[in-house]
Amino acid sequence: MPAKPKFTKAEIIEAAYEIALKGDLSLVTAREVGKALGTSSSPIFTVFENMEQLKAEVWKKAMSEFYARVENAEKGDLPYRNVGVETVKTAVEQPNLFRILFINKRPTECKNLNVGGEEATLNRIYSLIANSYGISTDQAKLIHDQMWFYTFGLAMHCVNQPLTEAEIKTLLSLQFHAVLDFVTEGKEKEILK
Repeated sequence: MPAKPKFTKAEIIEAAYEIALKGDLSLVTAREVGKALGTSSSPIFTVFENMEQLKAEVWKKAMSEFYARVENAEKGDLPYRNVGVETVKTAVEQPNLFRILFINKRPTECKNLNVGGEEATLNRIYSLIANSYGISTDQAKLIHDQMWFYTFGLAMHCVNQPLTEAEIKTLLSLQFHAVLDFVTEGKEKEILK
């Protein structure tokens, strides 16, 4: 009969998550998680087969935290712009969370877009853009992809040289409307040949 886990899966994930937020997933080791729980590393392996599984769960928790921020941002006026603002704010306010999700290599188990709800979130965002501006889902995807690259670059800039929220909103709005106009005028077809 296998040993009864000394700690729950949620407790182990939470301890590992707090460690990761001090830097990134590379800090999540069996020894560090055990130390955070006030025990040896052994209890971790009564719940997880290996550290890669635990790191995948920590990454999923980080993505859930980010999505909670994004979903809250969608409730205001100009919800799509607000998602971009929240992404930039996450990079500035929680740089280690941002690093875990978007800079560091994902855990192997998290390569699939369905992990962490990404595919559902992206589809919701594509629908939000398409419905708000009367364009196709393919056009919305193209716009979102371009805006993601811009937003990511803006986030990296703001980590070192912060801008006000008003400045971030202005920059995101200018870029969004430039890309929207480009796509609605059909100019993307010239480039995507």
